[in-house]
Amino acid sequence: MSQSGNKSSYQSGSRSGNQAGYQSGGSDSLQSRLASLRADLAMLRQGAAGLAEDVNGAASDGYATAMRAAQILAERSVDLAEEAASQMSQKATQAAEGAQDWALQRANALGGAVREQPLQAMAITFGIGALVGIFLRR
Repeated sequence: MSQSGNKSSYQSGSRSGNQAGYQSGGSDSLQSRLASLRADLAMLRQGAAGLAEDVNGAASDGYATAMRAAQILAERSVDLAEEAASQMSQKATQAAEGAQDWALQRANALGGAVREQPLQAMAITFGIGALVGIFLRR
């Protein structure tokens, strides 16, 4: 019985000793775990802030690239519009010169016809004038 009495006192003594040791050691262990957890959270916050900065930087880079591409496209569009306007101006000038040449040729031909046949030209002019007068009266 003495052994069992010793055993139970030993067991109860070791339990209370372990619990006291665990509580004091556990408190230190818990504090160190909390400190480690706080350090990990601080690192996580720094990592998240760095990630946000990286994403922001990537977005800014993407925006800058898109703006450069848009600017190049706009400049090219302006160049093409100026080139088209220049070509249209040249064609309009050529058409105007062609029309002027045609009108001068017709005027010269009409002047030559009037010189060759003045009476016929006067009769045609009189007839055209009479027709215009009739239409204007109505």
